[in-house]
Amino acid sequence: MPEVESREAKVNRLKELLDGKKYLLVLDDVWNKESALWNEFIGSLRGTSQVMRSWILVTTRDQQVVDIMKISSHQEYSLKELLDHQCWLILKENAFGTRQVPNRLQDIGFKIAQKCRGLPLAASMLGGMLCDKGIDEWQTLESRFQSLGVGENTDVDKILKLSFDHLPYPTLQKCLAYCSIFPKDFEMERNQLIQLWAAEGFLHSNQINNMCMEEVGNMYFTILLDSNLFQDAEKDENGNVLNCKMHDLVHDMVQSISSSKTVRSTESGSDDKETFPIQYLALERSEKEMPFPPSERFKCITTFFLLEDRSLNDREISFFMLRVLTLRSSSVKELPKSIGKVTHLRYLDLSRTSIKTKPDSLCRLYNLQTLRVGYCKSMTKFPHNFKNLVNLRHFELQNCTKCKELPTVGHMPSLRSLHLEGLDRITKHMAFFLWRISPA
Repeated sequence: MPEVESREAKVNRLKELLDGKKYLLVLDDVWNKESALWNEFIGSLRGTSQVMRSWILVTTRDQQVVDIMKISSHQEYSLKELLDHQCWLILKENAFGTRQVPNRLQDIGFKIAQKCRGLPLAASMLGGMLCDKGIDEWQTLESRFQSLGVGENTDVDKILKLSFDHLPYPTLQKCLAYCSIFPKDFEMERNQLIQLWAAEGFLHSNQINNMCMEEVGNMYFTILLDSNLFQDAEKDENGNVLNCKMHDLVHDMVQSISSSKTVRSTESGSDDKETFPIQYLALERSEKEMPFPPSERFKCITTFFLLEDRSLNDREISFFMLRVLTLRSSSVKELPKSIGKVTHLRYLDLSRTSIKTKPDSLCRLYNLQTLRVGYCKSMTKFPHNFKNLVNLRHFELQNCTKCKELPTVGHMPSLRSLHLEGLDRITKHMAFFLWRISPA
Protein backbone atom coordinates (compact mmCIF):
# COMPACT_ATOMS: atom_id res chain seq x y z
CA MET A 1 0.00 0.00 0.00
CA PRO A 2 1.13 3.59 -0.53
CA GLU A 3 3.46 4.95 2.13
CA VAL A 4 2.21 8.01 4.02
CA GLU A 5 4.57 10.91 3.28
CA SER A 6 3.93 14.64 3.33
CA ARG A 7 4.42 16.80 0.26
CA GLU A 8 7.16 18.75 2.07
CA ALA A 9 9.04 15.51 2.78
CA LYS A 10 8.81 14.52 -0.88
CA VAL A 11 10.13 17.89 -2.05
CA ASN A 12 13.01 17.76 0.43
CA ARG A 13 13.89 14.26 -0.74
CA LEU A 14 13.82 15.48 -4.35
CA LYS A 15 16.15 18.36 -3.44
CA GLU A 16 18.63 15.91 -1.92
CA LEU A 17 18.59 13.81 -5.08
CA LEU A 18 19.12 16.80 -7.38
CA ASP A 19 21.62 18.74 -5.27
CA GLY A 20 24.68 19.68 -7.30
CA LYS A 21 23.51 17.83 -10.41
CA LYS A 22 22.45 18.77 -13.90
CA TYR A 23 19.08 17.09 -14.33
CA LEU A 24 16.10 16.44 -16.59
CA LEU A 25 12.99 16.15 -14.42
CA VAL A 26 10.04 14.51 -16.22
CA LEU A 27 6.51 15.15 -14.93
CA ASP A 28 4.39 12.82 -17.04
CA ASP A 29 0.66 13.14 -17.68
CA VAL A 30 -0.04 16.07 -15.35
CA TRP A 31 -3.68 16.91 -14.58
CA ASN A 32 -3.48 19.13 -11.48
CA LYS A 33 -4.80 22.64 -12.24
CA GLU A 34 -3.89 24.39 -8.97
CA SER A 35 -1.52 27.18 -9.96
CA ALA A 36 -0.50 27.80 -6.33
CA LEU A 37 0.85 24.25 -6.03
CA TRP A 38 2.81 24.58 -9.27
CA ASN A 39 4.33 27.94 -8.25
CA GLU A 40 5.24 26.52 -4.84
CA PHE A 41 6.84 23.48 -6.47
CA ILE A 42 8.91 25.56 -8.92
CA GLY A 43 9.92 27.90 -6.10
CA SER A 44 11.14 24.98 -3.99
CA LEU A 45 13.34 23.77 -6.86
CA ARG A 46 15.01 27.14 -7.42
CA GLY A 47 18.47 27.04 -5.98
CA THR A 48 18.42 23.27 -5.59
CA SER A 49 21.36 22.85 -7.94
CA GLN A 50 23.99 25.39 -8.97
CA VAL A 51 24.64 23.46 -12.18
CA MET A 52 23.24 25.36 -15.17
CA ARG A 53 20.92 24.14 -17.93
CA SER A 54 18.71 21.77 -16.00
CA TRP A 55 15.32 21.05 -17.55
CA ILE A 56 11.79 20.11 -16.56
CA LEU A 57 9.75 18.19 -19.13
CA VAL A 58 5.98 18.21 -18.55
CA THR A 59 3.47 16.16 -20.52
CA THR A 60 -0.27 16.76 -20.27
CA ARG A 61 -3.49 16.32 -22.23
CA ASP A 62 -5.11 19.45 -20.80
CA GLN A 63 -4.46 22.91 -22.29
CA GLN A 64 -5.41 24.58 -18.99
CA VAL A 65 -2.53 22.73 -17.31
CA VAL A 66 -0.21 24.06 -20.04
CA ASP A 67 -1.33 27.63 -19.39
CA ILE A 68 -0.90 27.30 -15.61
CA MET A 69 2.56 25.73 -15.80
CA LYS A 70 4.10 28.29 -18.17
CA ILE A 71 7.29 29.95 -16.97
CA SER A 72 9.44 32.57 -18.67
CA SER A 73 11.78 30.08 -20.34
CA HIS A 74 9.17 27.52 -21.38
CA GLN A 75 8.85 25.95 -24.82
CA GLU A 76 5.56 24.37 -25.84
CA TYR A 77 5.12 21.49 -28.28
CA SER A 78 1.74 20.12 -29.35
CA LEU A 79 1.83 16.51 -30.49
CA LYS A 80 -0.31 15.47 -33.42
CA GLU A 81 -2.34 12.31 -33.57
CA LEU A 82 -0.67 9.29 -35.15
CA LEU A 83 -1.43 8.34 -38.73
CA ASP A 84 -3.54 5.24 -39.35
CA HIS A 85 -0.58 3.19 -40.56
CA GLN A 86 1.36 4.12 -37.41
CA CYS A 87 -1.52 2.89 -35.26
CA TRP A 88 -1.50 -0.32 -37.28
CA LEU A 89 2.22 -0.77 -36.56
CA ILE A 90 1.55 -0.45 -32.82
CA LEU A 91 -1.49 -2.71 -32.95
CA LYS A 92 0.22 -5.53 -34.85
CA GLU A 93 3.34 -5.32 -32.68
CA ASN A 94 1.18 -5.89 -29.60
CA ALA A 95 -0.81 -8.63 -31.32
CA PHE A 96 2.01 -10.50 -33.05
CA GLY A 97 5.34 -9.27 -31.71
CA THR A 98 8.00 -10.24 -34.24
CA ARG A 99 5.80 -12.84 -35.95
CA GLN A 100 4.49 -12.43 -39.47
CA VAL A 101 0.93 -11.13 -39.79
CA PRO A 102 -1.28 -13.52 -41.83
CA ASN A 103 -2.42 -11.93 -45.09
CA ARG A 104 -6.10 -12.48 -44.25
CA LEU A 105 -5.72 -10.30 -41.13
CA GLN A 106 -3.92 -7.37 -42.78
CA ASP A 107 -7.06 -5.62 -44.10
CA ILE A 108 -9.16 -6.32 -41.00
CA GLY A 109 -6.33 -5.14 -38.73
CA PHE A 110 -5.88 -1.89 -40.64
CA LYS A 111 -9.62 -1.17 -40.45
CA ILE A 112 -9.50 -1.69 -36.68
CA ALA A 113 -6.41 0.56 -36.45
CA GLN A 114 -8.36 3.32 -38.21
CA LYS A 115 -10.82 3.31 -35.30
CA CYS A 116 -8.04 4.38 -32.91
CA ARG A 117 -8.15 7.99 -34.14
CA GLY A 118 -4.39 8.27 -33.85
CA LEU A 119 -4.29 7.32 -30.16
CA PRO A 120 -1.35 4.99 -29.35
CA LEU A 121 -2.95 3.75 -26.11
CA ALA A 122 -6.03 2.59 -28.02
CA ALA A 123 -3.84 0.79 -30.57
CA SER A 124 -1.86 -0.92 -27.80
CA MET A 125 -5.03 -2.04 -26.03
CA LEU A 126 -6.62 -3.44 -29.16
CA GLY A 127 -3.41 -5.24 -30.08
CA GLY A 128 -3.29 -6.83 -26.64
CA MET A 129 -6.92 -7.90 -26.97
CA LEU A 130 -6.23 -9.60 -30.32
CA CYS A 131 -3.04 -11.34 -29.30
CA ASP A 132 -3.19 -15.06 -30.24
CA LYS A 133 -6.79 -14.67 -31.48
CA GLY A 134 -8.15 -16.21 -34.68
CA ILE A 135 -9.69 -14.48 -37.70
CA ASP A 136 -13.23 -14.95 -36.33
CA GLU A 137 -12.41 -12.87 -33.24
CA TRP A 138 -10.75 -10.17 -35.38
CA GLN A 139 -13.87 -9.97 -37.51
CA THR A 140 -16.12 -9.95 -34.43
CA LEU A 141 -14.18 -7.04 -32.94
CA GLU A 142 -14.38 -5.06 -36.16
CA SER A 143 -18.14 -5.70 -36.26
CA ARG A 144 -18.53 -4.57 -32.64
CA PHE A 145 -16.92 -1.25 -33.55
CA GLN A 146 -19.60 -0.79 -36.18
CA SER A 147 -22.39 -1.57 -33.72
CA LEU A 148 -20.93 0.86 -31.18
CA GLY A 149 -20.89 3.60 -33.77
CA VAL A 150 -17.13 3.87 -33.46
CA GLY A 151 -15.78 6.02 -36.26
CA GLU A 152 -14.74 9.60 -36.63
CA ASN A 153 -16.07 10.50 -33.19
CA THR A 154 -14.36 7.61 -31.44
CA ASP A 155 -13.66 8.18 -27.78
CA VAL A 156 -10.80 6.17 -26.28
CA ASP A 157 -13.12 5.37 -23.37
CA LYS A 158 -15.20 3.20 -25.69
CA ILE A 159 -12.14 1.20 -26.68
CA LEU A 160 -11.06 0.81 -23.08
CA LYS A 161 -14.54 -0.36 -22.07
CA LEU A 162 -14.51 -2.77 -25.01
CA SER A 163 -11.23 -4.23 -23.77
CA PHE A 164 -12.80 -4.70 -20.34
CA ASP A 165 -15.87 -6.42 -21.80
CA HIS A 166 -13.57 -8.62 -23.91
CA LEU A 167 -11.84 -10.18 -20.88
CA PRO A 168 -12.37 -13.96 -20.95
CA TYR A 169 -13.68 -14.51 -17.39
CA PRO A 170 -16.25 -12.57 -15.34
CA THR A 171 -14.07 -13.01 -12.26
CA LEU A 172 -11.15 -11.45 -14.17
CA GLN A 173 -13.33 -8.41 -14.78
CA LYS A 174 -13.93 -8.25 -11.02
CA CYS A 175 -10.17 -8.44 -10.41
CA LEU A 176 -9.51 -5.48 -12.70
CA ALA A 177 -12.39 -3.44 -11.27
CA TYR A 178 -11.03 -4.10 -7.75
CA CYS A 179 -7.87 -2.17 -8.69
CA SER A 180 -9.91 1.05 -8.40
CA ILE A 181 -9.10 0.87 -4.67
CA PHE A 182 -5.56 2.05 -5.50
CA PRO A 183 -4.73 5.69 -6.35
CA LYS A 184 -3.60 6.71 -9.81
CA ASP A 185 -0.01 5.87 -10.75
CA PHE A 186 0.21 3.42 -7.86
CA GLU A 187 2.81 0.69 -8.20
CA MET A 188 0.90 -2.55 -7.70
CA GLU A 189 2.89 -5.47 -6.31
CA ARG A 190 2.07 -8.64 -8.20
CA ASN A 191 1.98 -11.03 -5.24
CA GLN A 192 0.05 -8.62 -3.06
CA LEU A 193 -2.53 -8.06 -5.76
CA ILE A 194 -3.07 -11.79 -6.23
CA GLN A 195 -3.44 -12.24 -2.47
CA LEU A 196 -6.04 -9.45 -2.35
CA TRP A 197 -7.98 -11.02 -5.21
CA ALA A 198 -7.90 -14.37 -3.43
CA ALA A 199 -9.12 -12.77 -0.19
CA GLU A 200 -12.12 -11.29 -2.01
CA GLY A 201 -12.98 -14.71 -3.45
CA PHE A 202 -12.24 -13.88 -7.09
CA LEU A 203 -9.84 -16.81 -7.62
CA HIS A 204 -11.85 -20.02 -7.61
CA SER A 205 -9.35 -22.83 -7.77
CA ASN A 206 -11.76 -25.44 -9.14
CA GLN A 207 -13.01 -23.44 -12.11
CA ILE A 208 -10.00 -23.49 -14.43
CA ASN A 209 -8.17 -26.79 -14.94
CA ASN A 210 -8.06 -27.47 -11.20
CA MET A 211 -5.46 -24.75 -10.64
CA CYS A 212 -4.88 -23.44 -7.14
CA MET A 213 -5.77 -19.84 -6.26
CA GLU A 214 -2.26 -18.54 -6.79
CA GLU A 215 -2.02 -20.16 -10.23
CA VAL A 216 -5.35 -18.67 -11.28
CA GLY A 217 -4.20 -15.27 -9.97
CA ASN A 218 -0.95 -15.44 -11.89
CA MET A 219 -2.85 -16.37 -15.05
CA TYR A 220 -5.23 -13.41 -14.54
CA PHE A 221 -2.32 -11.04 -13.91
CA THR A 222 -0.58 -12.19 -17.10
CA ILE A 223 -3.75 -11.70 -19.17
CA LEU A 224 -4.12 -8.12 -17.89
CA LEU A 225 -0.45 -7.39 -18.57
CA ASP A 226 -0.55 -8.89 -22.07
CA SER A 227 -3.73 -6.91 -22.79
CA ASN A 228 -1.93 -3.68 -21.83
CA LEU A 229 -4.50 -3.01 -19.13
CA PHE A 230 -1.48 -3.24 -16.84
CA GLN A 231 1.76 -1.57 -17.95
CA ASP A 232 5.21 -0.37 -16.83
CA ALA A 233 6.13 -3.83 -15.57
CA GLU A 234 9.19 -4.03 -13.31
CA LYS A 235 11.02 -7.35 -13.52
CA ASP A 236 13.64 -9.12 -11.43
CA GLU A 237 16.90 -10.53 -12.77
CA ASN A 238 15.08 -13.68 -13.89
CA GLY A 239 12.46 -11.83 -15.89
CA ASN A 240 9.66 -12.32 -13.37
CA VAL A 241 7.26 -9.37 -13.10
CA LEU A 242 7.33 -7.83 -9.63
CA ASN A 243 5.25 -4.65 -10.00
CA CYS A 244 3.17 -2.81 -12.56
CA LYS A 245 0.90 0.20 -12.96
CA MET A 246 -2.30 1.18 -14.73
CA HIS A 247 -2.48 3.99 -17.25
CA ASP A 248 -4.50 6.92 -15.91
CA LEU A 249 -7.20 6.37 -18.52
CA VAL A 250 -7.46 2.70 -17.57
CA HIS A 251 -7.73 3.76 -13.93
CA ASP A 252 -10.52 6.17 -14.85
CA MET A 253 -12.30 3.35 -16.65
CA VAL A 254 -12.15 0.86 -13.77
CA GLN A 255 -13.09 3.61 -11.32
CA SER A 256 -16.15 4.38 -13.41
CA ILE A 257 -17.08 0.69 -13.55
CA SER A 258 -16.73 0.20 -9.79
CA SER A 259 -17.94 3.64 -8.69
CA SER A 260 -20.92 2.10 -6.91
CA LYS A 261 -18.64 -0.14 -4.83
CA THR A 262 -15.41 1.78 -4.20
CA VAL A 263 -14.75 4.93 -2.17
CA ARG A 264 -11.35 6.55 -1.67
CA SER A 265 -11.94 9.47 0.65
CA THR A 266 -10.37 12.08 2.88
CA GLU A 267 -13.84 13.20 3.90
CA SER A 268 -15.84 10.24 5.13
CA GLY A 269 -19.14 12.07 5.04
CA SER A 270 -18.80 13.30 1.45
CA ASP A 271 -20.64 10.35 -0.06
CA ASP A 272 -23.52 9.95 2.39
CA LYS A 273 -25.97 11.34 -0.16
CA GLU A 274 -25.65 8.12 -2.14
CA THR A 275 -27.78 5.12 -1.26
CA PHE A 276 -25.89 2.21 -2.80
CA PRO A 277 -23.79 0.06 -0.46
CA ILE A 278 -20.02 0.50 -0.47
CA GLN A 279 -17.89 -2.63 -0.67
CA TYR A 280 -14.33 -1.23 -0.83
CA LEU A 281 -13.23 1.72 1.33
CA ALA A 282 -9.92 3.57 1.61
CA LEU A 283 -9.65 6.37 4.18
CA GLU A 284 -6.68 8.55 3.31
CA ARG A 285 -4.70 11.00 5.37
CA SER A 286 -6.52 14.24 6.17
CA GLU A 287 -5.66 17.32 8.19
CA LYS A 288 -7.92 16.25 11.02
CA GLU A 289 -9.16 12.87 12.22
CA MET A 290 -12.42 11.94 10.59
CA PRO A 291 -15.40 10.47 12.38
CA PHE A 292 -15.95 6.91 11.30
CA PRO A 293 -18.61 6.50 8.58
CA PRO A 294 -21.85 5.69 10.43
CA SER A 295 -24.02 5.17 7.36
CA GLU A 296 -25.80 1.90 6.65
CA ARG A 297 -24.21 1.85 3.22
CA PHE A 298 -20.84 1.06 4.82
CA LYS A 299 -21.97 -2.15 6.51
CA CYS A 300 -21.24 -4.29 3.46
CA ILE A 301 -17.56 -3.35 3.28
CA THR A 302 -15.27 -6.28 2.59
CA THR A 303 -12.03 -4.34 1.91
CA PHE A 304 -10.85 -1.57 4.23
CA PHE A 305 -7.60 0.37 3.75
CA LEU A 306 -6.87 2.70 6.67
CA LEU A 307 -4.22 5.11 5.41
CA GLU A 308 -4.75 8.07 7.74
CA ASP A 309 -3.36 8.95 11.14
CA ARG A 310 -5.96 7.54 13.49
CA SER A 311 -6.64 4.64 15.83
CA LEU A 312 -9.07 1.77 15.42
CA ASN A 313 -11.52 0.73 18.13
CA ASP A 314 -13.68 -2.31 18.85
CA ARG A 315 -16.85 -0.75 17.46
CA GLU A 316 -15.21 0.15 14.20
CA ILE A 317 -13.52 -3.21 13.63
CA SER A 318 -16.82 -5.04 14.14
CA PHE A 319 -18.65 -2.73 11.75
CA PHE A 320 -17.80 -4.71 8.63
CA MET A 321 -17.91 -8.16 7.04
CA LEU A 322 -14.24 -7.71 6.30
CA ARG A 323 -12.19 -9.96 4.08
CA VAL A 324 -9.30 -7.49 3.65
CA LEU A 325 -7.90 -5.15 6.32
CA THR A 326 -4.73 -3.15 5.77
CA LEU A 327 -3.47 -0.78 8.44
CA ARG A 328 -0.12 -0.29 6.70
CA SER A 329 1.59 2.99 7.67
CA SER A 330 -1.35 4.08 9.80
CA SER A 331 -0.91 5.36 13.37
CA VAL A 332 -2.65 2.33 14.88
CA LYS A 333 -0.75 1.26 18.02
CA GLU A 334 -2.75 -1.81 18.97
CA LEU A 335 -5.22 -4.21 17.46
CA PRO A 336 -8.63 -4.26 19.17
CA LYS A 337 -9.36 -7.51 20.99
CA SER A 338 -12.47 -7.84 18.84
CA ILE A 339 -10.26 -8.59 15.83
CA GLY A 340 -11.02 -12.27 16.50
CA LYS A 341 -14.69 -11.64 15.71
CA VAL A 342 -13.90 -10.64 12.13
CA THR A 343 -14.14 -14.28 11.16
CA HIS A 344 -14.32 -13.71 7.40
CA LEU A 345 -10.94 -11.94 7.31
CA ARG A 346 -8.59 -13.38 4.69
CA TYR A 347 -5.92 -10.67 4.35
CA LEU A 348 -4.30 -8.59 7.13
CA ASP A 349 -1.45 -6.10 6.64
CA LEU A 350 0.01 -4.56 9.81
CA SER A 351 3.27 -3.31 8.27
CA ARG A 352 4.88 -0.04 9.36
CA THR A 353 2.65 0.40 12.39
CA SER A 354 3.58 0.90 16.06
CA ILE A 355 1.80 -2.23 17.23
CA LYS A 356 3.85 -3.95 19.96
CA THR A 357 1.98 -7.21 20.43
CA LYS A 358 -0.86 -9.03 18.77
CA PRO A 359 -3.88 -9.98 20.91
CA ASP A 360 -4.56 -13.68 21.46
CA SER A 361 -7.87 -13.22 19.65
CA LEU A 362 -5.87 -12.83 16.43
CA CYS A 363 -5.44 -16.61 16.49
CA ARG A 364 -9.18 -17.07 16.03
CA LEU A 365 -8.95 -15.81 12.45
CA TYR A 366 -9.17 -19.34 11.13
CA ASN A 367 -9.88 -18.17 7.56
CA LEU A 368 -6.86 -15.86 7.36
CA GLN A 369 -4.84 -16.51 4.18
CA THR A 370 -2.27 -13.70 4.17
CA LEU A 371 -0.52 -11.95 7.07
CA ARG A 372 2.00 -9.19 6.38
CA VAL A 373 4.06 -7.75 9.20
CA GLY A 374 6.95 -5.58 8.05
CA TYR A 375 9.03 -2.82 9.63
CA CYS A 376 7.11 -2.93 12.90
CA LYS A 377 9.95 -1.62 15.04
CA SER A 378 7.95 -1.81 18.26
CA MET A 379 6.65 -5.35 17.88
CA THR A 380 8.16 -7.86 20.31
CA LYS A 381 6.20 -11.10 19.99
CA PHE A 382 3.34 -13.03 18.42
CA PRO A 383 0.48 -14.78 20.23
CA HIS A 384 1.25 -18.20 21.66
CA ASN A 385 -1.43 -19.99 19.62
CA PHE A 386 -0.27 -18.61 16.27
CA LYS A 387 -0.31 -22.16 14.87
CA ASN A 388 -4.13 -22.07 15.04
CA LEU A 389 -4.13 -20.03 11.82
CA VAL A 390 -4.47 -23.27 9.89
CA ASN A 391 -5.53 -21.65 6.59
CA LEU A 392 -2.61 -19.21 6.44
CA ARG A 393 -1.04 -19.42 2.98
CA HIS A 394 1.34 -16.43 2.93
CA PHE A 395 3.27 -15.06 5.90
CA GLU A 396 5.63 -12.11 5.58
CA LEU A 397 7.78 -10.98 8.52
CA GLN A 398 10.35 -8.30 7.69
CA ASN A 399 12.70 -6.15 9.74
CA CYS A 400 10.89 -6.43 13.04
CA THR A 401 14.12 -6.01 14.97
CA LYS A 402 12.63 -6.32 18.48
CA CYS A 403 10.87 -9.58 17.70
CA LYS A 404 12.93 -12.22 19.54
CA GLU A 405 11.23 -15.41 18.45
CA LEU A 406 9.64 -16.72 15.34
CA PRO A 407 5.99 -17.76 15.71
CA THR A 408 5.33 -21.46 15.36
CA VAL A 409 4.52 -22.21 11.71
CA GLY A 410 5.57 -25.85 11.54
CA HIS A 411 2.01 -27.20 11.76
CA MET A 412 0.39 -24.94 9.17
CA PRO A 413 -0.63 -27.27 6.35
CA SER A 414 -1.75 -24.51 3.95
CA LEU A 415 1.41 -22.36 4.13
CA ARG A 416 2.79 -21.74 0.63
CA SER A 417 5.19 -18.81 1.12
CA LEU A 418 7.24 -17.64 4.10
CA HIS A 419 9.15 -14.40 3.69
CA LEU A 420 11.60 -13.68 6.52
CA GLU A 421 13.99 -10.75 6.43
CA GLY A 422 16.04 -8.73 8.90
CA LEU A 423 15.45 -11.04 11.88
CA ASP A 424 19.04 -11.34 13.10
CA ARG A 425 18.10 -12.58 16.57
CA ILE A 426 16.20 -15.58 15.21
CA THR A 427 18.70 -18.22 14.17
CA LYS A 428 18.27 -21.49 16.01
CA HIS A 429 14.75 -22.41 14.87
CA MET A 430 14.65 -20.90 11.40
CA ALA A 431 16.10 -23.86 9.49
CA PHE A 432 13.64 -26.23 11.17
CA PHE A 433 10.63 -24.14 10.25
CA LEU A 434 11.77 -23.66 6.66
CA TRP A 435 12.27 -27.40 6.36
CA ARG A 436 8.81 -28.05 7.78
CA ILE A 437 7.02 -25.95 5.15
CA SER A 438 9.13 -26.84 2.14
CA PRO A 439 7.13 -28.60 -0.62
CA ALA A 440 7.47 -32.34 -0.98
